[in-house]
Amino acid sequence: MPQSEREVAEAVERAVRRASGIRALRVIRKLIDAGNEEESANRKTVKWISFGLLIFIAALLIWGTIAF
Repeated sequence: MPQSEREVAEAVERAVRRASGIRALRVIRKLIDAGNEEESANRKTVKWISFGLLIFIAALLIWGTIAF
């Protein structure tokens, strides 16, 4: 079953497009994963800052009731 040059070129082009598409999807996935990790780190930071502020406010209230 001989193939013409055009058929071979089309097959190669499809293969290249498929490989390029798969690579692009992998890059996008890595970017999404990095963004998710950054959001997770930000949530942890906010949680600890909020906890620290809560402790600080509680300490101020206790100090205020003891001092006066």
